[in-house]
Amino acid sequence: MPLHAINSEPSATSSEHRVVGWSPSFVAAVATTVPVLLLHAWYFRHTCDDAYISFRYARNLVDGLGLVYNPGERVMGYSNFLWVLLLAGLHALGLDLVLAARILGALFSGATLLLTVSFVRQWSTRAVTAWFPAVWLALNGTFALWTLGGLEGPLFAFLLLGAVVSASRLTSTSSPRAFAKLGLWLGLAALTRPEGVFYSVPICTWVLFRRFFTRKRSNPEEKVESRRLLAGVALALSIDAAFYLALSLWMFFYYGDPLPNTYYAKAHPLSPAILSRGMLFAWRFLRAYHFVPAGILFWWAVATRLSPRARGWLPSSVIGAFLVFFLVTGGDALVYHRMWFWTLPMFGLLAAEAAEATCGRRPVLAWTAGAAALALTFPNSIVGEDITYLRADDRFLADVAVLGRYLREETSPDTLIAANNIGVLGYESQRPILDMLGLTDRHIARAPGKPVATPGHESHDGGYVLQRDPDLVFLGMPRVLSRPATLRDKPGRLYPSDVDLIRDARFRARYALYNFELPGGRYAPVFLKKTLFP
Repeated sequence: MPLHAINSEPSATSSEHRVVGWSPSFVAAVATTVPVLLLHAWYFRHTCDDAYISFRYARNLVDGLGLVYNPGERVMGYSNFLWVLLLAGLHALGLDLVLAARILGALFSGATLLLTVSFVRQWSTRAVTAWFPAVWLALNGTFALWTLGGLEGPLFAFLLLGAVVSASRLTSTSSPRAFAKLGLWLGLAALTRPEGVFYSVPICTWVLFRRFFTRKRSNPEEKVESRRLLAGVALALSIDAAFYLALSLWMFFYYGDPLPNTYYAKAHPLSPAILSRGMLFAWRFLRAYHFVPAGILFWWAVATRLSPRARGWLPSSVIGAFLVFFLVTGGDALVYHRMWFWTLPMFGLLAAEAAEATCGRRPVLAWTAGAAALALTFPNSIVGEDITYLRADDRFLADVAVLGRYLREETSPDTLIAANNIGVLGYESQRPILDMLGLTDRHIARAPGKPVATPGHESHDGGYVLQRDPDLVFLGMPRVLSRPATLRDKPGRLYPSDVDLIRDARFRARYALYNFELPGGRYAPVFLKKTLFP
């Protein structure tokens, strides 16, 4: 089938808008890949430490304390507003927050897979074309792990994909309602993650420029149609901007700043060091999947011959916008390449168009390329150093949960705890937490002298921590040991926040090593204020 036949501008009578419905091929693709995705996600069933920060905000909201981490301290230590509200809604209905996050993650990831298949089947001429992106998502470790990982990735990926699908159907003759629908998708994405608003630029730009490659040269109504298209895009952008501005105004009046505190805790001025770090994390993502994402881009470019009418320009522009954001912010260090989650459906759409074009000329090559991509994707999802790290992290979080529950039972409600890893510890202890990395502390997030190191772990101000006079201080990561720790034992990984304290004579004068004896004959070392020693 000629490439232009599947890439021309949609019209009211074209096969672009044929109703797929619950065709046998659609049902088969969904019925086989969604269970595989859910089983793959359950194989990980990992909830990351950072997710518990969002859980604590949601729980405090339901408990009537407001959208705060510590009661009485209005600091926006999360950057997933809509996700937190959805969690709070389910928690208000009586659901445990971890279970609520898993239910939402499974629903939105499943919906993303379903929308991908449905969209591809609306323009493809071969049922197998929709299978590749579905299987790609189901077998991808990043997509599977973060389906149940507790953070907003599944919701954000679904909304971005919805915006791409909505934009791909727009023409100069589309109704204002259709453009408003695009604005709604983009606006909800901006509520989910602040940078969601930036994706409106490549998406709306594509809608405008597509007109130049699909218009009829002798169309007498050219100017009228162009004005309609501009008006429609302006409507979509206005709705998107309204969502973003409404959230920013609310954040300003509620928290005193139109940006999340996490921005200040993680942001650096653009520099070669930041770009290098971003490129390093991007390289690690590509290497983990044996460069299959880059291979998909190459396959699509060759198969479509980079035709201006190719559909893949839209998802590839979203990938490009993500990559720019990823590089200028220095990347993300969370396990299994968390931020790449929302690009995976875009790679799936590129692969679908590449497979459609290749099958028309060389079906054997299309099957070979698809099978190779899937074969190289799946192994990293079940074995390797990432899995080893993940299992160790699961054990760490389980230990910290035990420690948190011990602190909730054995300390007074006003006990102030200073720590670096504040997710599970804060959620289970339900005690005031001084975040030494600044995610939930306004002062530390803005403190000068932040090095370029592990993203989100660079902010520090030891003097400020001592000024707050915490009762307990956990250096490094909280540990649970089989025997009491001594000063001779290595404290594990230290952050700049820990180095500040170790070098300060006031810390050594005020605090001493102490070991909490936990159930099961295990011990948790902590630096306890000397005036509180038993």
